[in-house]
Amino acid sequence: MSDIRRIKINGTPNRMGLIFLVLKAISDYGINIVTMESDPYICCKIEWDDSLSETGFINFMKKRIPEIESISYIDLMEYERIEVELSTLLNNIDDAIIKADAKGHIISYNDKGRQLLKYKNRTIENLHDFLMENCPVLCDSIKPCSIEFIREYAGKEKGYFAYLNPIKNEQGIVTSYFVIIKEMANIRNLINTIMRPSMITFDNILGESTKIKKTINLAKSVAKSDTSVMIRGESGTGKELFARAIHMESLRANGPFVAVNCASVPETLIESEFFGYEKGSFTGANSSGKQGYFEQATGGTLFLDEIGELATHLQAKILRVLQEHKIRRIGGKHEIDVDVRVISATHRDLESMIEKKTFREDLYYRLNIIPIFIPPLREREGDIEKLTKFFIRDICRKNGKPTMTITKEAMDKLLHFRWPGNIRELNNVLERAIFVAENEIGESDIILDYRHQFSDKTAPIESSYEECEFPIDLPAVISEIEIKYIQKAINEFKSYRKAAQNLNISHTSIMNKLRAFKRKCK
Repeated sequence: MSDIRRIKINGTPNRMGLIFLVLKAISDYGINIVTMESDPYICCKIEWDDSLSETGFINFMKKRIPEIESISYIDLMEYERIEVELSTLLNNIDDAIIKADAKGHIISYNDKGRQLLKYKNRTIENLHDFLMENCPVLCDSIKPCSIEFIREYAGKEKGYFAYLNPIKNEQGIVTSYFVIIKEMANIRNLINTIMRPSMITFDNILGESTKIKKTINLAKSVAKSDTSVMIRGESGTGKELFARAIHMESLRANGPFVAVNCASVPETLIESEFFGYEKGSFTGANSSGKQGYFEQATGGTLFLDEIGELATHLQAKILRVLQEHKIRRIGGKHEIDVDVRVISATHRDLESMIEKKTFREDLYYRLNIIPIFIPPLREREGDIEKLTKFFIRDICRKNGKPTMTITKEAMDKLLHFRWPGNIRELNNVLERAIFVAENEIGESDIILDYRHQFSDKTAPIESSYEECEFPIDLPAVISEIEIKYIQKAINEFKSYRKAAQNLNISHTSIMNKLRAFKRKCK
């Protein structure tokens, strides 16, 4: 009866013809050699017959070849050890790895690769079939390239990213291909892990007032659920801070947090940004396609800031995603499953927009399941002092300045201001004061926007109505005032959408008023 044994021969490694002598000696002893390697020792994998004598074989070899110092038994040949270790390593990573020959015929793969190659009750045998239409002509792929594709696995459509790496010989001829395939979800998680230090928790939200504490407690209580949250509040109150804190307190904290300012996405690109596109979908499209915000946020949270700025046709599509949990890329043939929690935010009066038919009522109810109202800074008693001291320390530290003090008169000036820009405006005012002041921040260093000096939000605006003479064309006067404000906003913000946001009207209203004004001027 025979079995497989492995022997290691120690001898003079640089002896000319030693390998040939070993081969001939083993063969003369009547033993078949399976494989042999030499670096730096001669190792042989042999078929051993139990009728043979181990001592007799060793003595025979030493007598035949005097340069042999010793013969010992080993568990694995060196190439076998490398193969076993490499196989163990490859089968315990999350990526699929596939090797193919120069024509694309699949030769080997790890366990993850085997799972992906089993597709629709068959095993795929060629890279062209595996990567479908996304696979380039292999004979032209002399450089590494990346390919994005969608595959159905375990009953669900998943996105994958394949890295195709051609292996070439010394003449530059491609001899084989290695393909590394990663799940898009794993790539997103890696990115999220890297970006994690920038995330905000509820501990980062400062405030001791009763109102802000109630708001924080409400946000904490709903964070663990998976329902949609709508954060309401004036500009600068910290709506995104609350959204990030809710994400970090939720069961999705290990997933991505994708923040989108709906007002800043160009209208011509808004659908492709939200839903992504396949390669070649339109002129200028990325050659490998692109993921949209919903795909990027899968497994985590999608924060839609300034939700009131969304165009009506996009509102309908987002509503469908929230209902079906699926998206279809522009130019795509497959629906892709998305698992996202949506947190939205706005400073707009959505209820009035619903009445004016500029915001969908069904989307409103879908997003507004749990409303959270962040109080404005002027209503947070005692928080201005706390925030002021924090901002002064933080701004001084970031700019390499010693921490400055603030006089009582300067603090009183801050306390009596209405703060229409809320916490963001307070931070900006203090940053300006720190660079203006010399040793401490005084009253004259606090430069405020005096248009908002009144504490009463309904304070009258100065006008020249007492100087007017009747009769007057009131609609024409109002139209003229509107156009002046619209033109000023467009000049300042260089964007119709941002101008609309700062005038508290819709983007459509601006366009209609400008058209009407131009028609009147003709």
